[in-house]
Amino acid sequence: AVYIATPNQFHLDHAMAAFEHNKHLLLEKPMAMTLEESDRIIEEGERRNLVVVVCSPHSFAPPTTAILDMLSRGELGALRMINTWYYGDWLYRPRTAEELSTDQKFGGGVVFRQGPHMFDMIRTIAGGVGTSISATVGAWDETRPIPGSYSAFIQFENGVAATAVYSGYDMFHTGEITYGHSEPRGDDRYAKARRDLAQATR
Repeated sequence: AVYIATPNQFHLDHAMAAFEHNKHLLLEKPMAMTLEESDRIIEEGERRNLVVVVCSPHSFAPPTTAILDMLSRGELGALRMINTWYYGDWLYRPRTAEELSTDQKFGGGVVFRQGPHMFDMIRTIAGGVGTSISATVGAWDETRPIPGSYSAFIQFENGVAATAVYSGYDMFHTGEITYGHSEPRGDDRYAKARRDLAQATR
């Protein structure tokens, strides 16, 4: 297998090159820059009987598997709705030029860079295929004019509905209000860096 972790705009070409050598793919998210490019990768993998996995480690993380285990036991009844919110400072951490580019071929901003994680976790927990999605995207900082937030509503074929909210504009991390049940930080240096940044931008 080949792990493709090159910049987003090269995923299609590099996937096709790996297929030419009959390699299975672990493909970094986002899979490609358009639905058409994604379909080409899927179709070529199926044609060659090769496996394509889009790298979404959060779907296999302990919080996600714990939720799936709870659902499988049915202790809270049937799943009806999923509501998830994430607030952080993604936009103000050190970023590459491509991450901050408004040129669509690079996939800058949180929709391409962070959305795949959130949407894949939601899809994994919902246990079905999405049938519709509506969303709004915000680009609210003129100094970094890429999408820095989104709010989405998703419906699944099994009747589950989900809301997904992501903001990369905040000077705090969601984990600070969820009793530390979030991405591990190890110590308070991350929070201190955000406080220092907030002070510097006032």
